[in-house]
Amino acid sequence: MIDESVLRILELKNRLGLFEKPYKDANPQKEKELLLCKEHRQLALEAAEKSFVLLKNDGLLPIDTGKKIAFLGPYTNNKRIISSWAVTGDAENCVTIEEAARKILDSALTTYCSKVAMPESGSEAEQTLDEALRAAGEADLVIMALGEYLEQSGESASRAMIDVPQEQMELLRNVALVNENIAVVLFGGRPLDIRELSRTAKAVLEVWLPGMEGGHAIMNVLTGKVNPTGKLPMSFPYCVGQVPVHYNCYSTGRPEVKGQRVKFKSGYLDIPNEPLYSFGYGLSYTTFEISPVLLSGSVLTDNAPLTAAVRIKNTGKVTGSEVVQLYIQDISASVVRPIKELKGFEKTELNAGEEKTVSFVINEPMLRFLRADNTVGSEAGKFTVWIGNSSATENAAEFRYAT
Repeated sequence: MIDESVLRILELKNRLGLFEKPYKDANPQKEKELLLCKEHRQLALEAAEKSFVLLKNDGLLPIDTGKKIAFLGPYTNNKRIISSWAVTGDAENCVTIEEAARKILDSALTTYCSKVAMPESGSEAEQTLDEALRAAGEADLVIMALGEYLEQSGESASRAMIDVPQEQMELLRNVALVNENIAVVLFGGRPLDIRELSRTAKAVLEVWLPGMEGGHAIMNVLTGKVNPTGKLPMSFPYCVGQVPVHYNCYSTGRPEVKGQRVKFKSGYLDIPNEPLYSFGYGLSYTTFEISPVLLSGSVLTDNAPLTAAVRIKNTGKVTGSEVVQLYIQDISASVVRPIKELKGFEKTELNAGEEKTVSFVINEPMLRFLRADNTVGSEAGKFTVWIGNSSATENAAEFRYAT
């Protein structure tokens, strides 16, 4: 007897004509024309640029291309920057940071040390470190390309300690002794423990595993040709002992009292409850101001949704985009509910000094959940709504849902 799912697949293949022409639409000439074509590389470039998240920036970025810059670290000229799931991808087709930088930066003002902090030993490693430190000491700015390589994340790549490899951290510590103007370009496929790295560097740009146009995308963002707009899809923990850490965790019977150390409350003795960088977090080369939440009413019903709105203003000097995020909490329900849940977001671009209203419609379906009786629906009661630029926002208002 043929399984029903197998039968559906066979029927689909028959409709597509694959039994008569198994290699239907396969064309060697089209393959040559399409694989790595200009249009596809442009799309890969844009995807990488939009995925980067600026975690920290003490005014070091975007870089001044007229300054002396030293590029250090194992990912400066490493082509293996594709994902571990890029099964048919060829790393040799990737553009590295050094390859991209050499096209746009003055060679007389720029140095590259890509072999430093690689897993090597002996006099060659020591010589490379000496060269790197000399270059760092002579530079106005140091760009350090650090993080995980592709085999360190993905399937069958669990790690007990999710920190940056120690040889790279030793390099960072040594460089900081000779030059404090450090911007880290951070590679990896997961959130990492970057407490020390974040304290040491003046800027941190998370670029993940950026793919074939990674080098060009990174240089476009570092130089300010592209203003970063990415937001974190996962919280970065303060340390591994905090994992799992989620923005939408459940409320507890004894919640932490913020700013206080109260015994028998839900908190740590030695670290904060909050992650290092929260879900939805991400900086820009400009700044934004978001007004208090304005609700169109105080009561939501099945037939009368509410509108929640804020005014957002670009208070910086350059054009930029902000992702305005809507979160809701069901304060009291038949089962425990998350402390907040993302219910909507809108990306808006503003010129310097420009402002606009961003609004969200809140309706009854947005309040539904799996209830204690195993049915999906909403329950009457009080709700909190937040609108801000990350899950850590405290810009809130309250409304009531009445059936």
